[in-house]
Amino acid sequence: MRIPSLPDWAFYPFTAMIISGLIGGAILIGADDRPLEPEEIREFGYVYEGQALQGLTIGPGLTADYLTEGAHSFARIAAARGPLDGVPHGGAFFALTSNQIEAFRGYELIITATLRSATTDGAETVQLNLFAGGRNQGDWETFELQDQFEEIVFRVSPPNCQWEQGRSLMAFWPASNARANTIDLERVAITVADAQDCS
Repeated sequence: MRIPSLPDWAFYPFTAMIISGLIGGAILIGADDRPLEPEEIREFGYVYEGQALQGLTIGPGLTADYLTEGAHSFARIAAARGPLDGVPHGGAFFALTSNQIEAFRGYELIITATLRSATTDGAETVQLNLFAGGRNQGDWETFELQDQFEEIVFRVSPPNCQWEQGRSLMAFWPASNARANTIDLERVAITVADAQDCS
């Protein structure tokens, strides 16, 4: 069987069309990967989910694995100690970028974390903290967990506008009870609420 070929007059326009499509696709993919500007973050919020969960930094005394279970992709975080045991640190945390800091500074924030008690060695509670604008180790807040993924809503009003890059963290710490020390984190969304006066 003979395979039909393009006539000579159509070869170059067809090739140019294919190359244009490849270049356009690459540009679109690259556009999706660019950092969001502060104005975009302020308007739409910022979400960590899927592969972005692998941006977690894991401090001493904690471990994390990245798993998929059906439609759920999540970070499984376990704690061998509490936040005030030994040298204090941010637990498992996302370090905020300079654009996030610029977007969030001077606003009340609504943090929505989708979490559950892990199916193995599940913790009954988790502690959340936003280290920023004068918030520190004394500001961990404790939330109860369920066996299914549920949203925990955490409202934060940092007392000042002194946010430092590298020290501004969205942090998580599972309860560190023996054999009940593990959480599954599926999603974190940070959105801007009311503007606030801060110095």
